[in-house]
Amino acid sequence: MSATARVFIDGQFRTAEQVEPVLEAATGEKLGDGASATEADIDAAVAAAQGALKEWCSTSPDHRAELLVAFAAALESRARSTDQLVTRENGMPMSLSRGANGRFPAALMRYYAQLITETAIEEIRPSMIGHTIVRREAVGVVAAIVPWNYPQALAAFKLAPALAAGCTVVLKAAPETALDALVFAEAAQEVGLPAGVLNVVPGGVAAGAHLVSHPGVDGGHPSDICFLTAAPHPASSSFRNSISLDQLVAERIGVLTRFPSLTLAVNGGRGLSWTRSGVAIPPEGQSFMGPIDVRQPLCPQHAGPRPVPKLSSVVSSGFHPRQKVDSYAAT
Repeated sequence: MSATARVFIDGQFRTAEQVEPVLEAATGEKLGDGASATEADIDAAVAAAQGALKEWCSTSPDHRAELLVAFAAALESRARSTDQLVTRENGMPMSLSRGANGRFPAALMRYYAQLITETAIEEIRPSMIGHTIVRREAVGVVAAIVPWNYPQALAAFKLAPALAAGCTVVLKAAPETALDALVFAEAAQEVGLPAGVLNVVPGGVAAGAHLVSHPGVDGGHPSDICFLTAAPHPASSSFRNSISLDQLVAERIGVLTRFPSLTLAVNGGRGLSWTRSGVAIPPEGQSFMGPIDVRQPLCPQHAGPRPVPKLSSVVSSGFHPRQKVDSYAAT
């Protein structure tokens, strides 16, 4: 882990102009310095992605698959340190982090590497009155905004299909998990992913708003940009504190978004489930979560033997969910 806050643009690491501390989830103390991307950083990342697009999307599926397999191997070699880093950043129990942030990204890269070698670029579909030609082409420069709760897994969900399809990507990671986002950059540089194909710019509200409204961005479905995630209950949902960013995104791209209350999200751990649209559904006389001792440290570096908590990511004390959890522990 570098001691200097960095962004990754056009195949090179650059020292960040603006820095935001990343806090240790278990203690609230400083873990390291993360980049807080400026508009100039976003402009440079998009320009790099545009410059790399023509060559990358014209490469053969076999060549992209070969690089994705190598990319997967590079991520896998870092898995053990990556899952621990994410746990320190956002408080995710190691029982979850080992799979979601350690093993899963590499597995998904390999899946899409295989998929693009088995999928025809062009397909003729006959019909009663003729035929239709279906051609699969890269959409262009993709903006991928990732929240802090499952940062490696959710980034992989966006990166793997986009890179496989021949798109270039600007990955905007959350400032709370800015450090682990650079693992993707390190792996890309190691395997020789062409400069500009993947750019990593951690940042906050302003960076995200500038990225989604950037005229150089071609792709990014609204649900991807707004990083909505369906989940069975609030303890593992992608509830975010950055409501202002969600609202900005909606204003910039003209999408009406609806979000559940963060207070209700945490209270929901006592017996509410949620639909994707943010509607709470109370179960009949039962809770989705059993009692847990939330006062136990969530990071293995600070904890002894104990039962694995059934609580998902709880980041630093600045977040409403953490404050609510702490208030429950005090009662």
